[in-house]
Amino acid sequence: MPYKKILVSLACKEDENSIIHEAVRLASNLDAKLTVLHVQDPAAGKTHMMMDTLPLVAEKDVREQFRNLGYEQEADEIEVHIAKGSSYPNEIAKATEDAHLLVIGHRCKNRFLSAFIDSVDKRVADLVSCPVLLVPYKKSRRFSLLYTKNQEDNKPNGPLNESGRSKSFDQPVPSKIPA
Repeated sequence: MPYKKILVSLACKEDENSIIHEAVRLASNLDAKLTVLHVQDPAAGKTHMMMDTLPLVAEKDVREQFRNLGYEQEADEIEVHIAKGSSYPNEIAKATEDAHLLVIGHRCKNRFLSAFIDSVDKRVADLVSCPVLLVPYKKSRRFSLLYTKNQEDNKPNGPLNESGRSKSFDQPVPSKIPA
């Protein structure tokens, strides 16, 4: 069966370039219709006391993600679905009922986490009836120990804890770590 309807599931995060590239490449090579799905958490856009606010993603944000990668024509032609639900695998499975192929990102977990928690992509693969293409997210460098520098005297503040702050709790981790 030829793949004429390709569904790509995106979280609309910055590290999904490889997933978008692969979905567009496949749709182009197979002359298939590309549909994008984003599952919006019901709590998105609402303020929470215990955690950061989840971003509220709109159709224009999905199209902008394609445009930022140079896919102007595809950004105009793709069909975008924003589903609301707290079970990402179930929402993705519902959306694949009409798809011939699902393209989804895969994040590698360390051995400890993978022993206790299934990844979303594994749960999705258990629920869908169409083939699933897992595309690895761009690998990022991992650091076991990070240091920040004090802005005034350019001296190291020391190692960071899990929350991304130095042990002195006075400086956040820089969003981009220099090479």
